[in-house]
Amino acid sequence: MAAEKKPKQDPQVRHVSGALPPPMEVGGRGPFAPYRPEPTQVPDYPPMYFPSDLWPQANMILLDASKKLPLRTQIRELCKHVIAEMVPVFVGAVTAGRMTASAVLTEGLGGMADLLYSLLIYNDYGSRSGFPGLSDEGYRLEQEARKSEEWLSLAKAIAEAGHLRTGTKQTQTSLAQNSGKTAQHARRKSVSPRRPRARTERRAQTVSKLLEELRTVTPKIHNESHYPKVEREHPRYLLFKIAREDSDVKRWIENVQDRRGLVGLAQEIAARRFKVAPSTIKTDWTHRRKPRRSSKKRR
Repeated sequence: MAAEKKPKQDPQVRHVSGALPPPMEVGGRGPFAPYRPEPTQVPDYPPMYFPSDLWPQANMILLDASKKLPLRTQIRELCKHVIAEMVPVFVGAVTAGRMTASAVLTEGLGGMADLLYSLLIYNDYGSRSGFPGLSDEGYRLEQEARKSEEWLSLAKAIAEAGHLRTGTKQTQTSLAQNSGKTAQHARRKSVSPRRPRARTERRAQTVSKLLEELRTVTPKIHNESHYPKVEREHPRYLLFKIAREDSDVKRWIENVQDRRGLVGLAQEIAARRFKVAPSTIKTDWTHRRKPRRSSKKRR
């Protein structure tokens, strides 16, 4: 039999496939979802040692900045904006004597350096190594912010305010020195005696105990949801006993991963324990009796 001839296809006829069309956008959480940048975050509480009377104004500046720069991709501009807005706040604090000039610019003393670090922590995607702290990109942004024109303006304004404050104190000191022997004698009587050595050692030992407990619980507490479980594991820890009496201490422990150094946190908690200023605890810790290292005699 002769082979049957296939009918010729009309070139103008289009054949439609039953397959789904390719996605128009790729990204986000699903293959068809568009990419959406994450919103800007601001700290919920002030950094350690940040003056409590300055926090309401600082919090208002942070919230206003997050509305003007609502996307996390704008973190670079957000940091510079916050630095510029905080200049008059810190200048006023230094001029009034509520803060020193060095505390504003130095990390760990509750100034702009710590506020900048806290802002970056809240908007950082995390370190690739898995350890707490800023990622490489976050660290680079921190260094970039501290080299910006906004930071330079802050440093100049704070230096000038600190100079004016120092000049005022020197003038007051000069007037006091010329006030006469009677005033000098009265000042000598008003000087408090040295604190007992036993009290100093007790507070220093408490800091040491709290520091040891913090080093144990820190790897276990990544956020506030882990706090109850760790507290149940260590019910006799002095750390949790103080936290049950002080809500601020509880909040510090819940967010312990945001802290740079555990020694400062232990000192702050000890200050709440003994109801003294943190500077008193720092002095106790500096002058504590350090254990002597036992040296073995060589044979």
